[in-house]
Amino acid sequence: MLALESWEKWLAFQTTTQHNMSRQKYGFDLGELEQFFFAAGNCENLLKILTLSIKSGINFGI
Repeated sequence: MLALESWEKWLAFQTTTQHNMSRQKYGFDLGELEQFFFAAGNCENLLKILTLSIKSGINFGI
């Protein structure tokens, strides 16, 4: 659950900065995403992370 809380905080920060605008346009660094997904540790948390991201309009560049 700690990974999910960390993701929520990181996502909230990113969506309130100019830096996030360019990241949404060009996609996130896959190394950063890999760290969060690895930390999630199970499918339930991974799905929550992806759901939060999609609801926030995050573009993963995929």
